[in-house]
Amino acid sequence: MTRHKKTARKSNPPVKLEGTNLLIHPKYNDQTADCVLISSDGYIFFVASHFVLSARIEFVDSQIEHSSIIYFFLDLATGTDETKSYDDPYEISNLLEFCRKWIVSNTIRQAALGKLLAFEDLGDMVFAFVLALKHDAKDLAMKLLPQLEKCTWSSDQDGGIVIDKHVLDPIYMPPGYFQCLPRLYVWCLGRAAREWMEDGGSFKDMLEDAILIWNEQKPGRYPNYYPDLVVNDEDA
Repeated sequence: MTRHKKTARKSNPPVKLEGTNLLIHPKYNDQTADCVLISSDGYIFFVASHFVLSARIEFVDSQIEHSSIIYFFLDLATGTDETKSYDDPYEISNLLEFCRKWIVSNTIRQAALGKLLAFEDLGDMVFAFVLALKHDAKDLAMKLLPQLEKCTWSSDQDGGIVIDKHVLDPIYMPPGYFQCLPRLYVWCLGRAAREWMEDGGSFKDMLEDAILIWNEQKPGRYPNYYPDLVVNDEDA
C-alpha cells in the first residue's frame, strides 16, 4: 500500500547536500555523525551508527523505505518520538514492513504497534485491528476489539435499501484490508461475524471458539463462508 500521508509535524525545509542531488533531512542533519541513511526518495539522514549498526545504507523500496518511514523509524529508535498524534495507519503498516525486512529490534516494533491503539476513525480502527493480527500481535488486536465488536458497515443498495454488515467480516472489508489478514483469521472472523449478526452476544467469545475449531480441525476450505477460497495446512 503506497500512501505517504503528510503529518502535522513541522520542520525547516530540507537543503541539498553539496555536490549531490540529495536532500538533507532537517532533523537528522548532523554531518559529523558516523552513519548515513539514504531514503528511496533521495533524503539523507545523518545519525549515530549505534542506532543502525552500519555506516551507510541506501534504500530503494519506494513504499517502505521512503523518507517518511525512515523519519518515523529514527524517531522511535532514538527516543525522540514526535509522532504521538500520528494519524495514518498506512504509514504504520509501511513502518512495520520496514521493521520486518530489516529485522529491527522488538522494542521498536512494539512501539510502532502501540501506535495502532490511537485511532478513532472506524475504518482506521478496522485496519489497525487487521495489522495487529498480520504482525502476530493478537493481544493488541483484542484491545481494539471492544470498540469494533458491535459495529457494522452501512451501504446504500439499488432501491435505497440499507444493508448492515459487520465491520470485521473479511468479505465486506476493503480489499487491501482483506489481503493483509492471515488466512486463519479470514475464516475465524468470517464465522464469528456471521454468528454475531444472527444471534448477538460476545463477539470475542465467538472469535475464540472459531480459532479453537480452526486449530482442531484445520478445515481445507471455508465452509458456509468463503467456499471458493482454498487453504492448506501450510497456510494455517
